[in-house]
Amino acid sequence: MFSKNRFLSLLRTRRFFREVLHVESCTSTMDLGAEMVASATTSNIEGSIIITDQQTRGRGTKQRSFESSRTGNVYTTLVFSYDSDEYPFPPLFLVRAVPAALCDAISSVGVSSPPMIKWPNDVWIAGKKTAGILIETSSMGPRMTCFVGIGVNLNTNPSVADPALKDIATCVKDNVAATEDTRDAVIDREEFLVTFCEHLEKYLSPSYASVLEHTYRERSVIIGRRVRVFPNGVVGVRTSLLATGAPDACLAQWDGVALSVDSFGFLKVRRDDTAEEVVLSAEEVSLRLV
Repeated sequence: MFSKNRFLSLLRTRRFFREVLHVESCTSTMDLGAEMVASATTSNIEGSIIITDQQTRGRGTKQRSFESSRTGNVYTTLVFSYDSDEYPFPPLFLVRAVPAALCDAISSVGVSSPPMIKWPNDVWIAGKKTAGILIETSSMGPRMTCFVGIGVNLNTNPSVADPALKDIATCVKDNVAATEDTRDAVIDREEFLVTFCEHLEKYLSPSYASVLEHTYRERSVIIGRRVRVFPNGVVGVRTSLLATGAPDACLAQWDGVALSVDSFGFLKVRRDDTAEEVVLSAEEVSLRLV
């Protein structure tokens, strides 16, 4: 079981992640995050951490839900809540800072292949998903709250429970070179989460903006690569396309080259068919390498 006291004894952050809530089981740490904000008595919530050993109805992107069993993996939500003019960093910075910090934490345990970021919300090792991120925001009056849901396959490969995932998912432990002494050892969740939090606090500092830019680009699995874009067909996509005079056919899938991810997490892609450079939001499209 995760030890809150041990985690706090190891943590060396200066500002964030000092408030920790651990529960053995819950529907979703994102649900607990919403409850935390609703019942908060303090003015700001500075990166509070909610961690559980088991989720019965975890939340993913595009309204997907899943069960997270007691397997030594990481299921957590970070909560940041401030009045808009008091935010210590632009909230959308989390889109790049969180996966970059996850890559640093995964690298720290000695994986044989470098962890890579698949825009907008996955971390891969050797071409297979090992972590997922869900960022949601809400506002009430001047207050804005960011919920960062994170799931890391740390010690157990999901393909153990579902063999259909064998070719698309992995866990961190399976990518660490094992010796006779370490083959059955588990990766320490408290140490892993501490490393992640310390790197994330660093990346959220304005003085580390250039370091984050470099790290994200070096870790990106799509920048400079050819991609296939699938518009989700939501109203925002249709409206933005038609406003430019583009034909409705532009809502069909198209190919291009991923050029960059800006500081707010938007992806710039140069279309093959028109050579136009298009800025994409993760809420509007899905993406696949080609």
